[in-house]
Amino acid sequence: MCPLFRGKSIFLSKIYSSISSDDEKKYFEEAARAASSECYKAATVMVWCAAIDRLRKIVEKLGLNNFNKESKKLKARKTGHYKHFSKEFNLVQTNELQEVFDKDLITVLSAMVNLDLNELKAIIYLFDIRNHCAHPSSYIMDELAYINYINEVLKLVLANPKFQ
Repeated sequence: MCPLFRGKSIFLSKIYSSISSDDEKKYFEEAARAASSECYKAATVMVWCAAIDRLRKIVEKLGLNNFNKESKKLKARKTGHYKHFSKEFNLVQTNELQEVFDKDLITVLSAMVNLDLNELKAIIYLFDIRNHCAHPSSYIMDELAYINYINEVLKLVLANPKFQ
């Protein structure tokens, strides 16, 4: 059993203080159940669900029209970090956000909130780790790596003032 989740006290209280919705709390509770069975890859996927849920809610808060406009601006860029971004969105309903690939959502949102380039790259890396855990791979997610993953998600997404 993962020592972090015995009693679910100190560590979960740190997580819960950064959580803003019941959905995020449910994702972390499911992650805790998986981690307590030493299923760290499954737990990592659930932690990512909490992170992307937060990011989608921020897009909803900022407005789909703004998201669409920002994607159009990024697509038009010819220089800088976003020069390879080639998608333009025309979302009308919030449920359409579920069809936007996570990496695209992160990229457009990063421009909307003026995210530091290092933060953007770190969040994309967290998404890459999620992918390693969600798909067949030789990637090893042990307890220490999982603790680090949670810490990074908390720092970069859930406790980040730009995503409140």
